[in-house]
Amino acid sequence: MTENGLIPTLIHYLWRTDRETTPCLQLLHEISKVDAGRNALLASGLEKKALMTISRQAANGTSEESRSLAEKVLQNLCQESTSVAIKVAQYQVSRPLISMMSPGVSLDIRAEMARAVIELQSNDNGYALLIKAGVISPLLDLLQNGRENEERVAAARALHSLSASESNRVDLCHAGAIPALVKFIPASDHDLRLAIMGALANLATDHQAVTEMDQEGAVSRLLGMLQLVDAPVHDFALKTLQCMSQTSKTVRLSLKEHDVVPYFLTLLENQSFSVSCRASTLSLILHLVEDGDSRQCVVLSANDVDMLLRFLDQCDCQSDEHESVLGILAGMSEVGGANLELQSDKVVLTLVKFLEGGHSERCHEYAAAALSNLVEPGNPGVVQKQLLIAKNGGIPLLVRLLKEGSVRARCSSAVVLGRLSLSTPKLTKSISLAKRFVSLAGVRRYQRCKVHAGKCTVKDTMCLVESGAAGSLMLLLGQTELQSAEKALEALATLVADEESSARGVDFLVKRGVIAKLIGVLGKSDGLTDKAAKMIARILRDRRYRDERSYWQKAQNPLCLVVATGTGEARKSAALSLELLGLVPKGSTYTR
Repeated sequence: MTENGLIPTLIHYLWRTDRETTPCLQLLHEISKVDAGRNALLASGLEKKALMTISRQAANGTSEESRSLAEKVLQNLCQESTSVAIKVAQYQVSRPLISMMSPGVSLDIRAEMARAVIELQSNDNGYALLIKAGVISPLLDLLQNGRENEERVAAARALHSLSASESNRVDLCHAGAIPALVKFIPASDHDLRLAIMGALANLATDHQAVTEMDQEGAVSRLLGMLQLVDAPVHDFALKTLQCMSQTSKTVRLSLKEHDVVPYFLTLLENQSFSVSCRASTLSLILHLVEDGDSRQCVVLSANDVDMLLRFLDQCDCQSDEHESVLGILAGMSEVGGANLELQSDKVVLTLVKFLEGGHSERCHEYAAAALSNLVEPGNPGVVQKQLLIAKNGGIPLLVRLLKEGSVRARCSSAVVLGRLSLSTPKLTKSISLAKRFVSLAGVRRYQRCKVHAGKCTVKDTMCLVESGAAGSLMLLLGQTELQSAEKALEALATLVADEESSARGVDFLVKRGVIAKLIGVLGKSDGLTDKAAKMIARILRDRRYRDERSYWQKAQNPLCLVVATGTGEARKSAALSLELLGLVPKGSTYTR
């Protein structure tokens, strides 16, 4: 048959036909059982076409029988040359390669097959077929039972390659990869350790994998790897811990118990620390800070704060590192004791800089959140910090975020502006009667603020009216996002908080349509309803607006509903409003 060219004819027939191929494959199967037949099929001039053709039949044959016969032919050819299994795997036929990697085959051949898996990394579909065919189990067996490090390294590298695809990670978990990988974290062989930790770093992005890794004791083993003088191992260990801490509260609490943050801060001070290690470490600390239960393990000294600020100024720091640093500052600004270390002018000015355009959305969110905590009433030197923000252009940037920022940025910006506004009455400069008369002639220099008792400016008194922030806050009241609407209402309430300027504040807000907006948000959420009801009650204390019934015709039903179903303070404010409107008898139990 070989001498008469039958084998090339059979291959050519299979290549061209779309009819029933079973008889042809039966003949090839018999031919492949003998050495001469296998040699003929793998002859230099025919091998590629033969393997491609038979592989196509194994993958897409016209019947189950034809596909089975094609696979048997390929299995027989593998006896002649192990490279056949590798070549047909590239044609999406995986069973020969899996068979030659299974227990019972010599370890050196199994290692060769494992190395071949890595060569398929550019073909995600090929990986999917390998996993479907069961490649994970023999790889794990080779990892655990290989006699030489070379064999284990081949298996570990193959698992690392498989884990690079997100779709494969669940399969790796289900196949039991996690316990085997965690076991080899402290392996003595550098290449094996590196491949193992690379696979774990990829798997740590999956929640199920993180839970299992934590249960297998991965955290303590990974922390142990940081003691080695091995930069690539540090990189993988920190990346894995960072991903695990992002996903799992248990991991964060475990890191808290290990008291690792001082060591991480020491690592960050190391000038030779790689950029990727620095990014992972900063992100890891951020995850600890953002969790209220693990935040207390992070203690920043003045030197630590200076180091973090330097990272924000370094040209080699990426946006994600800026986000991590700002997130750490924002989280730590919520802690009373740590807050003192963040009160420096340098911190405030840096945060203002990151409110500017050109930075990421998360940078804006974290910078505004940190400022909102640093300017909280009661903090030492708070008015000076507030004026520092205003004099360095912070207020226009905050107003811009009210219009263009994310929900979190809008909320934090509204809080900052509201807290600045609380200081405005103390800073407003009174204007003499003579200068007021001059202002009537159009001299703007002596014009009094529409709300406050004297002259207001953005940089000197942080006035919501002069900065235009009041208008932007009013717009937020009409939006569907309830959290930002609530923070906006808190800020607007500062215009009526000061007794001396309260009446003018009410006047200013009512003339700009606040009543309709307040009625519109009643019942939207408990917090928003409470604040809106209080504002309505404050407005109704002014007889001018109480007697103007056209304002309140649409308010009666919502206020009655709040009295019936609202929380304590909201119910009391709504009942007081109805009492002022004459709709509820004076002395009602609801107003007490």
